[in-house]
Amino acid sequence: MELMKKNIVVVGGGPGGLAAAVTAAREGKKVLLVERNGYLGGQLGSGLPFLAFWDKKRRQVIGGFAQEFVDRLQEEGASFGHAYCPHHLSTTLIDPFYSRILCFQMVKEAGVELLLHSELSGVHVEDGRIRSVVISGKGQNIEVESDIFIDATGDGDLASMSGAECEKGDSESHVMQPPTLMFNLAGIHFDRFMILSKRIRKSFPMMYFPILRKAIMPIFCGRTGALFSWECTICWKN
Repeated sequence: MELMKKNIVVVGGGPGGLAAAVTAAREGKKVLLVERNGYLGGQLGSGLPFLAFWDKKRRQVIGGFAQEFVDRLQEEGASFGHAYCPHHLSTTLIDPFYSRILCFQMVKEAGVELLLHSELSGVHVEDGRIRSVVISGKGQNIEVESDIFIDATGDGDLASMSGAECEKGDSESHVMQPPTLMFNLAGIHFDRFMILSKRIRKSFPMMYFPILRKAIMPIFCGRTGALFSWECTICWKN
């Protein structure tokens, strides 16, 4: 089995793992970023917007690496920046595909080493401390030793496999909160669709109105600085 040694190992290349890896590498650390997919960004590349950069008074409360990411997207015409949202305080539409490209650019600039299409498959713990992890890719296992391991898997995989106490779902039944059903529609006349949605809202009792009035959220597509009228995401929950 191949053996690697790094100052910091980040498992998971989503938004949190990306920020951890890039900022650590900028401080001169030798960083390895492990990602199970063939791209970086996780949900950041799904088409969902960023939320809550502002507080209730519309003052910006999120900055740092996250704001840097938005700034660079805006420079390339891949984001409109922040806009007020009554439910999430602010929403920031982004181009999901260019966001993936930017993730790679920032990782390369910082000098982070990447292992894509790679899964965490084992953890070696001694005296209550993680000494190394085993990363499995296509027909190959790599053992990686490090001083610091960062669990950015989103599910706490590294923590759980290392023996850390974990809780899942409700404290008694362990039932998880169901996710919101989301889907994409294409090939529609957006203006007519919006008119229809207003008619649908009027047919529901007033108690549902706060949920439905923001149910339709266009996706930012392309780098032209415009919303494509033929594609949208509908977030619908009862």
